[in-house]
Amino acid sequence: MADETSERPENSSSDDSSEQGGQSVLVKIVRAAFIILFFQVFWKLGGFLLSMMIAAFWGPDIKADAYFFITENVIYLLQTFSLKIAIPVLVPVFKEERERAGEERAWGFLNTIVNLVLIIQALIMVAGMVYASEFIALAGEGFNRQTEQIAAHLMRWTMPGVFVISFATVTYAILNSYKEFGYASAGDAVQKITWSLAFLALGVFWVKSGSEVPIQAMIISFLLGAAGNLLVHLFGLRGRLGLYRPSFPVLRLKRAGIEIGCLAVFAAIMVGVGIGLAHSEVPDAVLQAGCAAVAGVYLILLWWRAKQSSTALSKFAALCVPLLFGILFAKYRDLFTNYYLTFTGKGVFTDVKLARRVGELPNTLIAQAVGLAILPYLCDLAQKKHWDEFAKVMTRTLKVMFMVFVPLTVATVILSESLIDLLYNRGDWDLYHIRHAGRALGLYILALLFFAIENPIQQSFASMQRLWTPTLIGFCSNIFYLLVLYLGIKVIGIDLFLMVALIVPIARIFKGFLLIGAMRYHLPILPFREISVFLAKMAVVCTAVGAAMWWSHGLVTGKLDIDQHRSRSVMVDTFNVEARAWNAENVVELEIVSRPGEQQTHCLWVNYHFSPRRKAILLRRMDDFKLGAGQTIHFEIRASRPYPLAIQLIADEQTESMPEVFELKAGEFNQISYKVPQTPGEKTWTALHLWDASAGDKKTQIQLWLDNLRIGDETIDDFESSSKGWSALDGQTVQVMDIRQDQCERDLMKWGLKEDEARALAKAHPVRAREQLMLVDWLDRRQENAWVEESAADTLRRTVPQKNTEWPDGFKAKIVLIEYGLLHDRLGTVERSLKAVRLKGMDEFSFKARSEGEVKLRITLVDYSDARSKAEFEVKKTDKRKSYHKALSSFSSDQGFNLSEVVTMQIEKTGGKADGRLWLDNFSFKRPVNRIPFEMGKIIHCAVPTALGVTVYAFLLWLLRVQEAAAVVRWIREEGVAKVKGKLRRK
Repeated sequence: MADETSERPENSSSDDSSEQGGQSVLVKIVRAAFIILFFQVFWKLGGFLLSMMIAAFWGPDIKADAYFFITENVIYLLQTFSLKIAIPVLVPVFKEERERAGEERAWGFLNTIVNLVLIIQALIMVAGMVYASEFIALAGEGFNRQTEQIAAHLMRWTMPGVFVISFATVTYAILNSYKEFGYASAGDAVQKITWSLAFLALGVFWVKSGSEVPIQAMIISFLLGAAGNLLVHLFGLRGRLGLYRPSFPVLRLKRAGIEIGCLAVFAAIMVGVGIGLAHSEVPDAVLQAGCAAVAGVYLILLWWRAKQSSTALSKFAALCVPLLFGILFAKYRDLFTNYYLTFTGKGVFTDVKLARRVGELPNTLIAQAVGLAILPYLCDLAQKKHWDEFAKVMTRTLKVMFMVFVPLTVATVILSESLIDLLYNRGDWDLYHIRHAGRALGLYILALLFFAIENPIQQSFASMQRLWTPTLIGFCSNIFYLLVLYLGIKVIGIDLFLMVALIVPIARIFKGFLLIGAMRYHLPILPFREISVFLAKMAVVCTAVGAAMWWSHGLVTGKLDIDQHRSRSVMVDTFNVEARAWNAENVVELEIVSRPGEQQTHCLWVNYHFSPRRKAILLRRMDDFKLGAGQTIHFEIRASRPYPLAIQLIADEQTESMPEVFELKAGEFNQISYKVPQTPGEKTWTALHLWDASAGDKKTQIQLWLDNLRIGDETIDDFESSSKGWSALDGQTVQVMDIRQDQCERDLMKWGLKEDEARALAKAHPVRAREQLMLVDWLDRRQENAWVEESAADTLRRTVPQKNTEWPDGFKAKIVLIEYGLLHDRLGTVERSLKAVRLKGMDEFSFKARSEGEVKLRITLVDYSDARSKAEFEVKKTDKRKSYHKALSSFSSDQGFNLSEVVTMQIEKTGGKADGRLWLDNFSFKRPVNRIPFEMGKIIHCAVPTALGVTVYAFLLWLLRVQEAAAVVRWIREEGVAKVKGKLRRK
């Protein structure tokens, strides 16, 4: 045996052992990749479920807009920023230090980095909490004031969680350096799952209590998820936490002073450059480029100085600088895109983000897995320099990607609106948002193939150790992205929604062709003859699949109409100063402001920049109203310049009236009367569109003020907390009052105001009164007598009526939202005209009430024939508004009563506390979603075209003998089905 062993070639065992070692490493890599992929799927699915809950609880609304804006521009931006530094820089330097100097010395370096990161992230957290409002006003300029307030509130209170998840990226990197991939990836999965489940639980709780889900539910859920992420990481590091020290072992005091000094100098230079350029009134792009140039010089100087030293901290700094260039540029690109997206209209920001969540799923679940799986094979081929085989593997991979993702793209474009309906809409979405989200998905999905091929091509460059090529291509594509977006919006004047939705596929396609061209320069991938035949076959397949799906989808949606099963809600009155049913496209601002020259009344204000290629549209939903031919829509409108106003009514995408143009005089309110045309067929008009019909190419800023929208004699929008449309049958005055005004009056009287003064201030200036009460209370607690040399009562008398006052340093007024209600403080009857309201098909009546005593109410609906339908409600004593609702079928109705012909709603107190005050609010009629037919209809709308498309696809792949399809089927049989059958036989 000894002789046989000695006769074996000496390098045989070494080759064998190296091969076994290589296989062992490969097995470890694959195992680690699957662990990461396993938890990444949970992380991505958790995020997608969270998006579905956002759509269900909030829909495309201002709270959802605020959520997506903050998650993308604050939470994920800072988390990704930290992660892209921690993994590629901290892990290799820390591992090198452990091998060179040992565990304890390496942790000296790590403690320095960890503590520096904690300080920097703490400063960012504090800055984010203090300057949240300023950041939102700058980066989200297109949002209305209420969205800005919600976003600022969300940002301010999520910053502690951002601090936690940003620090968790450091613990993630430490775990990776010890090859603890499970705990590292599990932390991310736990974060997203905890976040989703907590929001689901809180959302269900608030919905069942009859209230809207507040933004606080999202804040609490996010903080719990962030804490769960860090706790999992700390548990994974439990055996090594004893090595942590709150110190800076490898950072000398002198070096720290030099670095802080350099940073301070360049910060001062950047501020000076920014102020100088701002005073010069240069374009924003020039100002931002100037500041970026100063930051770039600082980073290059930091890199150069770090390269002069060989310490671990210097290596860390030198490696960080190139990454910082790429990360900052990419994040600026995202901020730039989201900035323009805020100008697309209320809820459209959410439409686009939800659409992208759907479009990203195939890439996340399939393409990234392919990239992980192919890397070891490419590395092996590159190491052996088998370049012909390498090119063949890449060609086959790209062809399979094409074979899978192009038909999927075609299918998604055809089913885009139906997919949005299926995944997000629980029956209460407006068709306006379904169409916008569907269009965004249909445009975004055009980049799917190029997203997919980017993964294996990037991996191929990595395996060839040519990392500069994809880096430079990424930089060029980002420049292209920003340039096209800026030129398209600012210079050419393309529609904002269209440009923002198209820029991702345009830039991604550009990058994809650059990557393919660069790879072809190095290797003969995608040979012309082979790829031409393949593309010809796939063109036939995709055309046939698209035609079959388009035909079947049109047939199914035409035969199975699910619109009749959607929920519908008619809000009769909320009494609040709001533009609930108004939206706009391509405008800078859409706000309710004081009417020009009349500080006590309000109107809708629109501000936009005219472009001949971009139509600024003002939209008002009209599906709540009876709009028959011959009726007249009246409103008042004022323009900042002579203005041709086009008016049009919309029924659906295929049905709209001929536009009518009215010439407006500048500087005064013009009285507009528009005759409603006949609706084609049995359709109803659902929206009113107003836009600028100007010709020419002169770009100017234009402002509009709109007020007093009426249908006939019925007021629809006066933008006041008024009682228009209401009357008392006993001749008394009908009042609308702040539901919490009595509390505000008591608070004012507490500081020395007389009762009549307190009542007058609380009624005339509800928001300012509360803000100044908060300020006086703050000054009193801090004993800030130096700021005011007068009594609290005199301060309130002086400051409450003022439009603006300068608040002292340190004071921050909380967001004040005023809720108004109909005050019903005597036994009697009030009535509301419903002549213009369309109640056909409604099933439920609801309202909200706050009462100082037990009260019985009778609600009576009266139709044109004076037939009546009545119901009794018992309103409980409560300090908060409470919801009351009843099915209309439970109302006792006279014979012949017709809900479609209702003209009046009467409210009568029939018992209870006679002198107690009662506030009534949010009168509405509802038709709940018909759940089973609606959900089944959505599934059928998607399933039938998909089944036909898959059948045509599979048949044509077989008929045209596409080799890649046969190879995939063969691999599934041999590697999947055969192995499963073998295991079953063994069992």
